[in-house]
Amino acid sequence: ITKKQATKNCNVTVISSLSSIVDYKVKYLKKHSYNEGSVKIIRLDFVFNLFNRFFIYKKLNKTLKELNPDIIMLHGMQSLITFQLIKYKINNPQCTLYSDFHADFTISGTNFLSKYFLHKFIWRNLLKISYKYFDEMYYTRPSVKNFSHLMYKIPLSKFFPLYLGAEYPVIKDKKSITLKFKTENRISLDTVLLGTG
Repeated sequence: ITKKQATKNCNVTVISSLSSIVDYKVKYLKKHSYNEGSVKIIRLDFVFNLFNRFFIYKKLNKTLKELNPDIIMLHGMQSLITFQLIKYKINNPQCTLYSDFHADFTISGTNFLSKYFLHKFIWRNLLKISYKYFDEMYYTRPSVKNFSHLMYKIPLSKFFPLYLGAEYPVIKDKKSITLKFKTENRISLDTVLLGTG
């Protein structure tokens, strides 16, 4: 997606960690800053990282000041990084802040500790303060919007759908996929279906 954004006359930079998102003990071999085509990748270390859930980046505000972005999109708002972005937004009100949500009851809040301590206590209190600084927030599925509203008490009016696309070359034979799906689900063949991937 970032490569496509970069072709629309936008300078796109991805800021991420020096470690794997799956296992933060795994360090990437690449240097702190490099390019993937026309997209700049900046990898920052952590000030701290607790349980791979609670962390903040070293030098994030310094990096943002150097980049001077018009738009910031935070991937997943349930993060302490939110506070770093709010600080930047207060000092740079012309910057537009977006974020998205991915959690719903199929993947989050599935046990007592997750539901009541992590989501209803920690993330709810963080988001109660931070959501007002974000211009728009997106949900990836209707169930995500419902989860975010119930867990975090964010007004539904703040949410917008984020329609996810798919890598087109992966969908090689979309006609047969569509036909199979409609047949299996007893959907009329002339019904228009919108799919995300």
